[in-house]
Amino acid sequence: MLIILSLLTCSAAWLPAQSLKSEEQPLNLAPFALPGTPANEVRFEEPREIREVVVVLKSAVPDNIGLSYLHKTWRRKRQELLDPSIGSFQMGWKVMDDWFDVSWDKGAVWVERPDARRAILRFDSLSKEGVPFRRHDVDYRYTLGIRVDGVSSEEVERIEVRTTSSLSRTQIRVALDAGKPATVPEISLSGYNCEVVTVEPETGVERLDNSRLRLLAPRPRAARSFLVNVRHLVSGRRLANDDGLVTFGMGDKTFTISLDALRAGGPIWYEDGGVFVTLAGDATTFAAYQREVEGRSGLAETDGAAGEVVVKGSIAPTVAMMPEQSLSGVKQGQPERQPVAMMLGCKYNRNRYRIEVNGDVTMQLGNYGSDDAHRFMFGLGRWSRIANYTDPAPVLIYHVERRNGALRVHQESFAVALLKPVDAVLDGEEPTVCLVRFTFKNEGAVPVDAALPVEFSSRARHSRNVYQGGERSADPTAPRAPLATRAYPNDVIPNGAEQLLVATLDGTSVVRGAISTGMEMASAGNTLLVRQTLSPGEGCEVVLKVTRTPITTTAERAALAGLDYDALRPQTARLWNDEVAPWAELKTPEPDLNAFHKAHLAHQMIADHRMPGEEGLISTSVGPDAYLNFGNESAMVIQELEERGLHEDVRKRLTLWLKYQGTAKLAGRFSEQEGVFYGSGGTESGESYVQNPELLTWYCRACAISGHFP
Repeated sequence: MLIILSLLTCSAAWLPAQSLKSEEQPLNLAPFALPGTPANEVRFEEPREIREVVVVLKSAVPDNIGLSYLHKTWRRKRQELLDPSIGSFQMGWKVMDDWFDVSWDKGAVWVERPDARRAILRFDSLSKEGVPFRRHDVDYRYTLGIRVDGVSSEEVERIEVRTTSSLSRTQIRVALDAGKPATVPEISLSGYNCEVVTVEPETGVERLDNSRLRLLAPRPRAARSFLVNVRHLVSGRRLANDDGLVTFGMGDKTFTISLDALRAGGPIWYEDGGVFVTLAGDATTFAAYQREVEGRSGLAETDGAAGEVVVKGSIAPTVAMMPEQSLSGVKQGQPERQPVAMMLGCKYNRNRYRIEVNGDVTMQLGNYGSDDAHRFMFGLGRWSRIANYTDPAPVLIYHVERRNGALRVHQESFAVALLKPVDAVLDGEEPTVCLVRFTFKNEGAVPVDAALPVEFSSRARHSRNVYQGGERSADPTAPRAPLATRAYPNDVIPNGAEQLLVATLDGTSVVRGAISTGMEMASAGNTLLVRQTLSPGEGCEVVLKVTRTPITTTAERAALAGLDYDALRPQTARLWNDEVAPWAELKTPEPDLNAFHKAHLAHQMIADHRMPGEEGLISTSVGPDAYLNFGNESAMVIQELEERGLHEDVRKRLTLWLKYQGTAKLAGRFSEQEGVFYGSGGTESGESYVQNPELLTWYCRACAISGHFP
């Protein structure tokens, strides 16, 4: 079964029902073409196997009439002959023509003139164009568009385009109130690659015209249904893109079915609207369909001797019978994945914090590709790692657990705004703070010393996997800056035992956070050492407030002192849940996949940032750690946000590219940058990625068509 919900952002026309002029009349695909082209051009959303073009002129057909078609790679790469079963990954890397890289090439054609103003132009063999073929010579052109040469657009009265796909008639039966009552007053039908010829009421509906029916009041135990007669193409190949689609309009809901899929896969049920669609000759009732589905939802049966599945149920139960086919099953037999650093931050704010695997906090200084960073170091790299994990998705609170003998430490970190409440809207550059709490516990039988060395470097690096050129030492070798504590000044009310953290950089003292603990603190060289002797079962803790930018004003010092870890932690957890909960959510039998999908939106919210002075416009990034705005990746992120339902956030990201298009150059042979869809206010990157403007143009157009972008 295939139900294509009408999320399609296709700009081609969807034809209302039309009367059938003649049984032999071929199906004209010109009405399904893209709008806005000259009258002598026809362009399609996807490549079509065009065989024949009929043109009717306002004057006599000239002797030099001909056809050109769009292509770049097609004659060398025969995409329509590819086997789609090779998989989406392999298909995705196959060279294909698109809207932007093609050019017109004159085609070899036969011309027939039935009368003075009409011409039928049929493509001749492709080999007639000087293309050598050992096999698969064809009399069609797999192209995104055709152009009638020898005539101007003003001379064209009408164009018809015909493909290689065969024409068929199909009658479908539409049963209403399937699983739930159909409550809309009327249903309208339209088609793509097909003509809805007539609708025939059966029971409980009345015909308004060839494309609309009125629903009568339902009667007890009386089914409401009608028939639809459709003329449509049947694709000879899956990549011919001639599949006939019928769309049902039901008030504010629409759904689309594929006639090819209906013929191949059987009945289709649109559960939300209570509509059950079958071929007219298919005697399957909705009750029988439900019994079949229920049967397929049971556990698959196995051969007791061999343990192999012999009767397959639905997909989920069948996978459940084969643990090696599930994500959980695969993970059971694999080594634990390599832990990686975790990024923390606030929504749409650039001041982000990277919690390294060993618990160190690094803060990026440079742009994409730069390792330069400020770094707070805690000397836990040589401790035995127990776990690295987050709070339940989508909460961006990160945990690092380590053990040294009988001493166990649990480090917990999250980011908050410095000067505003947790749920406030932040600009891209507003100051934030990373709150870090270390909890030590003696799990042994004798007393132990708990010690936390706190060090700071302004010329450090990010940690990298050792197999990717990273340092093999567990402790970073960055030069340390002198670090000491200082009491809050008199303009701030002291916060108990809390002290400011002061680093000396090039002879200048700067406040880089604060520390609060009941443990002993002492400076030893460039290290601030926090320590306490713990009896068996005893614990202690240290709370750090780490800032990415120095604390310089009275207001900032007062705000820093006022940050209460225990109060802010539940507020932060609630904030991230509230941010993600309204939007689309993935639900599968695999909890890891569900959590990953939910957490990804929160990570995207800290990877992207508001542009200063840009009325809330947002720069997109696929990585929160010093990653800039690549147009191709931006389009992918934007598409995901659109699918989740964040239409306003999509508009803000696209508007940034629209506002700054042409303000930055692309690498290559471009004589000028005017008209180049590239530039995002200084955050753009990937000037050698020529697909940037193509993807962005495509998505701006798609959003405009869907009505989610002005």
